[in-house]
Amino acid sequence: MKYFRIVADNERAYPRWHLGEPFDASGEELDAREFTCAKPYTGAAPSTVALKVEGPIFDFNFAAFGMTVLSEKATDFFCSFGTSQAIQAFPVRVQREAGIWKGAIANFLNTVDCIDRNIADFDVWADDHEDVLLRGKIRGFGANGIIIDKAKAAGHHLFRLKDWEIGPVASEDMVDRMQAVSMSGVTFIQLLDGQQNGAA
Repeated sequence: MKYFRIVADNERAYPRWHLGEPFDASGEELDAREFTCAKPYTGAAPSTVALKVEGPIFDFNFAAFGMTVLSEKATDFFCSFGTSQAIQAFPVRVQREAGIWKGAIANFLNTVDCIDRNIADFDVWADDHEDVLLRGKIRGFGANGIIIDKAKAAGHHLFRLKDWEIGPVASEDMVDRMQAVSMSGVTFIQLLDGQQNGAA
């Protein structure tokens, strides 16, 4: 089974609109990172997402800090898998010049500890970093990028990488399903595994 990072498609889906921070019903700005750390969100319900730049809209969108904002079509698609993929979906609106767009912030909760730490080259944020959300987390990867242990990822189809929860990861099966429904706005970058990287 192959695994892929889900990233913005800046070639076919360009130009595109740009979304910003989430806000609750009172207009208070919420921390977008709360929806990207793979932990259940229990704060004030988001109501709107700021529109930074007008442009064509897509099914799968990345807003502030990589927060995922889905169209209603994409929301129904991911929620159709039920609790097996552990997703929180928060209905939100985006005010556009042409009217209100309705979608949802998606909080993908599954995390898998499958980064191959024996092979991958990466830096880690200091344990005393001023931002507690970053302490001990992976800061970035070397030239070879992210390398995973596929055996540890087996059986998972939509998840975030433990200690590097920045972007969601999809299995080959999930990618096929997303492409079958013509989900717009994203493309997929295959992750290396230790065997592909020349490890025994």
